[in-house]
Amino acid sequence: MAEVKSVSVVFQNKLSEVSRLGEVVEQFGSENNLSPAITNSVNLALDEIITNTISYGYKDDAEHQIWLNLKIEGNLLVAEIEDDGLPFNPLEKPDVDTNLPLEDKSVGGLGIHLVRKLMDEINYQFVNNKNVLLIKKKIA
Repeated sequence: MAEVKSVSVVFQNKLSEVSRLGEVVEQFGSENNLSPAITNSVNLALDEIITNTISYGYKDDAEHQIWLNLKIEGNLLVAEIEDDGLPFNPLEKPDVDTNLPLEDKSVGGLGIHLVRKLMDEINYQFVNNKNVLLIKKKIA
């Protein structure tokens, strides 16, 4: 069995951390010989998730931590995102109707739609007062 390659990083709930997220994902992709398409898809999905967590996940101005664990499991890249923000299950949001004219579309939801389209599997749990989101992307 191949060695599981992983990296864990903690981000603060500041939008300035999103650029560091991109660096972490790029380095992980490079170290694990992932294609640019896979790396970009995962980076885009994580950018959307973590930006939304920072922007909408907290009622206070206190410092919070967002944990990210990236790992390779067989033919999957698995990203686990954990935060202590407001409970939010993105899987409960209805799919966005991308065929509606722009003036008929409601605000929001496109980020979740994007994550659903980019990833092969998404799981959510609220455990120990934390949101735990698992996204998986096939890499082979």
